[in-house]
Amino acid sequence: MFNENIVEPLEILAQYKKFEYLLNVDRNALVDSLFANQENPGSPKVALELIREQIKIYHSAAEEILNLSNDSIETPMFRV
Repeated sequence: MFNENIVEPLEILAQYKKFEYLLNVDRNALVDSLFANQENPGSPKVALELIREQIKIYHSAAEEILNLSNDSIETPMFRV
């Protein structure tokens, strides 16, 4: 009975697998890499286009997650 009722929650989990990388991001390394100036190391000048591009990627992922998570789903044994 249990195995029959975990199929749907596992399918829902699989939809979120592609966002697993968000959990494993080293935020400090990401910030350091975004603010590192390859042309002049140590310079405070930042490549704004690179930062804008990264923000778009994370914002897009957040929007996709929100669209997947609109409502709770009732299954016979679980509420997801």
